[in-house]
Amino acid sequence: MTISEIRAALLEVSLVKELPRHMRRRMAMIFLWTTESRMVEAGEHVYEQGAQDENGGSILVSGTVEIAKAGCEAEVVSAPEVLGEIQQFMPNRERTATVKSLEGGCILTFSWQDLADAAAEVFTPGECEILRALITQMAWGRCAELFDQQVSRVAGAQDAG
Repeated sequence: MTISEIRAALLEVSLVKELPRHMRRRMAMIFLWTTESRMVEAGEHVYEQGAQDENGGSILVSGTVEIAKAGCEAEVVSAPEVLGEIQQFMPNRERTATVKSLEGGCILTFSWQDLADAAAEVFTPGECEILRALITQMAWGRCAELFDQQVSRVAGAQDAG
């Protein structure tokens, strides 16, 4: 992928699109500054459920992945999308799901700490708080979806039994 294609994909990431308009291009630039790109092959695992990871996140900029959590229905996600945000809010820093590439694609990997440091240099304190709140909202929204799936699965098993 060219840098222009990556930048265009970054501007379509939900985290960036949900920021106030005046912050979007700067956020895309922060991602460009703090990430490393790598190609993934079909079938390659990006993250493994239960693996320890202190600080890593990624952005799927092309391709499709499957996000699977034990006991839940797998979710298929297409680019562009942020991956690995829930783990930042887990006390043991464990990956909460396995993410597997379904087709070849490109991901940008980054350190959440590097992202926060760069954001602090570029954004005002108020803008940093907007970003922090949005990341938190996004992570807890995904947690709620996983929880709802588990509740549905348990309720379905009880109804069947």
